[in-house]
Amino acid sequence: MKTASLLLALILPYGFVPQVQAQQSLRTDSLLNSLIQVQDKIAGGDETALPLQTHLMKLLDGSIGDIQASAELSRDEIRALLVFGIVGVGSNAVVDVLRGLKGDGESQKLYAAIIDYRQRRRKQAIKRFKSIELDKIDSRVAPFVAFALGNLLARQDSDKAVDQYDQVRLLAPGTLLEEVTLRRLLALYLAKKDGPSFIRIAKQYARRFLTSPYRKQYLSALRTGIMLLHRTIPRADIAELANLMPGQYAAAFYMHMVQSAVIAGHLKLAGFGVEQIVELVKSDEAVVVNDSKLKLLQEISKLSDGDPTSVYQSLASIDEAELQPDDRNLLIAARKVVGSVVSPIDGEIIEHNSMTQQEERSDKDTAVAGAEGQVSSTPSKDGIVGPVIAVGDNIGGFIEGTRKRLEAIDKMLSE
Repeated sequence: MKTASLLLALILPYGFVPQVQAQQSLRTDSLLNSLIQVQDKIAGGDETALPLQTHLMKLLDGSIGDIQASAELSRDEIRALLVFGIVGVGSNAVVDVLRGLKGDGESQKLYAAIIDYRQRRRKQAIKRFKSIELDKIDSRVAPFVAFALGNLLARQDSDKAVDQYDQVRLLAPGTLLEEVTLRRLLALYLAKKDGPSFIRIAKQYARRFLTSPYRKQYLSALRTGIMLLHRTIPRADIAELANLMPGQYAAAFYMHMVQSAVIAGHLKLAGFGVEQIVELVKSDEAVVVNDSKLKLLQEISKLSDGDPTSVYQSLASIDEAELQPDDRNLLIAARKVVGSVVSPIDGEIIEHNSMTQQEERSDKDTAVAGAEGQVSSTPSKDGIVGPVIAVGDNIGGFIEGTRKRLEAIDKMLSE
């Protein structure tokens, strides 16, 4: 009675009412139905449903633990056990109940596969799940079985894991199960270094689940993937992906991309990101960039082909106080990149009218000291100073030869 009252109090605001009498304890299948409806809400962007999902998981686990070994279970109650056995969290009570279930040969194979999966017996679980034909089991359980097999195969055989995840998407479109499946596909394609497939899945997620409470994990994977795979991802696909986002989301996405690209030395990618932000500022009133940040972005767009001395002087003149912390980090990284190009050569000093950089220079172990605003070569991780380069030399070649120095910059920014 107490459990029923608690659940009803939790779910009434969402309009989910299990088919039970107030005097009855809640059946496992009723709890599962409520959980699935709550998860569909979450997939649709309702973050307020997250605590309810946690409560329902706990109630489901408790309800399963209360099932007697001799109890006669309905088909719907068995379905609840199977689904919870794959995606549920909590105790292992479900394993004990599954061991006591009776059924035909196909059912017993499924019960055994889920028990192995739950108990992390990977090889046995793979073998058993592979023997199950999805079209011969409950259609409401089938996508969960495909999801479990995809998880098991992800490290061993990524191509077959992709096949299973594709089955999940076909069998459970628009659900939280599809949402998490798309995020796992992103991770798989990143590991395979498959840029075109990675960006294809990223766009599908953006079309369907960009309001999901789990979008932060998606955006994190997205930023990592684009940085690592950008040479195999057409710029047009990146722009198409951003166009699927609200303007402010797209601007934030591009800003993160620009910052990471500058630090890693991918200056053409950074320039592309800047161009897209400038276009957003022009076309979307919700995207607002102050003058200092806009100047910073414009100078970054010149890093790959502009005059280094001129770009450096412009960067040095930007007022850091008007920038947000992330933008200040971006400014520091850009100054470091250009500063390395305009380093002293053979003892000669290239002077710049920037007291800011002189004040910031505090590393007494830097190999070359100079006058106003001069930034010397940054030591690599092994303490060896990389070679300096004349201002007139090709900046692209310089970037290729200074990866270790940029890694040192990245480390500095993260401290």
